[in-house]
Amino acid sequence: MLNGQEDKNKFELLYEKYRKLMFYIANQILNDEYLAEDAVHQTFIEILKNLDKIDDVFCHKTKNFIVIMVRNTAINMYNRRKRNSVVPFDEAQCCIGHEALEAAEGIERLEFKGLPAVYYSNQGVQNLLWYDETYMYMVSSTLDKDAVFKIAGSVKVKE
Repeated sequence: MLNGQEDKNKFELLYEKYRKLMFYIANQILNDEYLAEDAVHQTFIEILKNLDKIDDVFCHKTKNFIVIMVRNTAINMYNRRKRNSVVPFDEAQCCIGHEALEAAEGIERLEFKGLPAVYYSNQGVQNLLWYDETYMYMVSSTLDKDAVFKIAGSVKVKE
């Protein structure tokens, strides 16, 4: 991905110059610092794939390109979270396959927010599921276990 010292320097400059702006934009959309960090990280991966499209790090076109990329990433994350945050429990029982849990590592049955919960890791993604009589809630992230619990703690439960 990085071909030579010039690309490495360019990427480092991009990171130093735009990371705070990217975080600010993502956090304005997601209203969650951990998810905003995920959005910035995903955007930098995309920037790395498209590094050849960037000529001048300090050009306004570069700034616009990066702002659009992080904005789109954050909006996609927001829409995914909004679409997948609450699932009726009856539907969720059908959706969770035993194969996913069999492939999971470190399955823990625990209590979260006073409700039954399951925590597991699958292919580098940390997952926390908890449920009440009506709904199942799920938070997934590539961050560590503590971050997943913090994100889950901020999830609004439907009344």
